[in-house]
Amino acid sequence: MAHQAAILPWDVLASIFELRDVNPCQCNVKDFHPRDHLDNSRKLFDFIEAFLQKAFADARLERSKYPKKYEVPDGNEVIVTDEVARRITPTVERWLTEDDDPYLDEDSIPVKKLRRGQLCPHTNESDRCKCPLPYKERKMSAFKRFYTPNNCFEFGSVNGEAFRNLELVKMLLLHGEMDPILRACTYELSGLGAWWEEGECHCGDPDLGWNRICMFAMQMYIVLNLIYCFPETWERNGSPIDNYGDIKSYQFAIRTCTRSHYASEIPTYPHRDFFGVEKGQFKDTAVPYDRQRWMHLEEKKVDIYIHPYFPCGLMSSNEFFNFEKPISYQPHETDIPQVRWMLRQKGLPVELAEMILETASYTPKRILPVSGKPFHPRNRAELNCYLEQCWQLIVRYRGPRT
Repeated sequence: MAHQAAILPWDVLASIFELRDVNPCQCNVKDFHPRDHLDNSRKLFDFIEAFLQKAFADARLERSKYPKKYEVPDGNEVIVTDEVARRITPTVERWLTEDDDPYLDEDSIPVKKLRRGQLCPHTNESDRCKCPLPYKERKMSAFKRFYTPNNCFEFGSVNGEAFRNLELVKMLLLHGEMDPILRACTYELSGLGAWWEEGECHCGDPDLGWNRICMFAMQMYIVLNLIYCFPETWERNGSPIDNYGDIKSYQFAIRTCTRSHYASEIPTYPHRDFFGVEKGQFKDTAVPYDRQRWMHLEEKKVDIYIHPYFPCGLMSSNEFFNFEKPISYQPHETDIPQVRWMLRQKGLPVELAEMILETASYTPKRILPVSGKPFHPRNRAELNCYLEQCWQLIVRYRGPRT
């Protein structure tokens, strides 16, 4: 059953489409195609209206969990508490490791890895701090930075400090830590709204705003629930299958929500984790890793610069994931104890075994027990949790805008 099927009319949305194995208007890819029905517009309107009503109702419910009104914090007040800081620090460390943020100056680039649960001790502004989440970044003063329009190639010098705070806001949104954000928004000149949809300059894509948190979650939420309404793609005669893996819309959503080379990649984290996609698996421009293997696409006159969805829908799911870069094994959380046991069986002491795992970054990289098959029965619990997570990210976007 699709997520919130008793409230959201997924069957109405699905009735607008048919699943075609070949779409002549889309390079003959397998994808959903609108049916030629006169009432399609009405059905789509009914679904959108129900979707928005539910989202706004849940947003109001979520907002009611917090005080109706906050006092404006003093600039030196710490609004990201110790407990919240501990919960988000692993994500902060991931951001600093994966994103290679070009907008941090040399003195701001963290080099110190703190022990688990340890927080930045540098409470003095004059201290030279190399911690992942500096104490000063948890203060209200950091949330008072605002966006300033800039010319090309000037984003870092003009908005670098404000952008760092924006990334912290995104991490708070991912973790559902809304209290610091709501408190920051009490500031009369809060500039968070200006960051909703923004880019490095007006020449490029607006790919660093916090709207991506909501938009990526919504894209995956709708696509997966739509596929749910076509059980012939994931279950046949009671047996699990994965015929949805080569659907263009499915591949396009995954690639869009997990690819690298965005100015901000934090919005991709939940989706990379769920699908087991590592950084660099998908790039901004899809170029085949094995060009010889995909020469036939050129013979079909599929131009990567003309076909906007390339290579989505033109290959199987496994080929899609390995198209730009051979996908490496992504450990599941159940793999870690097994590898730790194997190291101990070799006679290694616990400390050395843990050091090897840490050096190799052998940590859980995917959520699904059965890799790459979200609709597999063994993945049902994880899929439901992921859909709920996506829904909460959709709901939370209303918080900073209130």
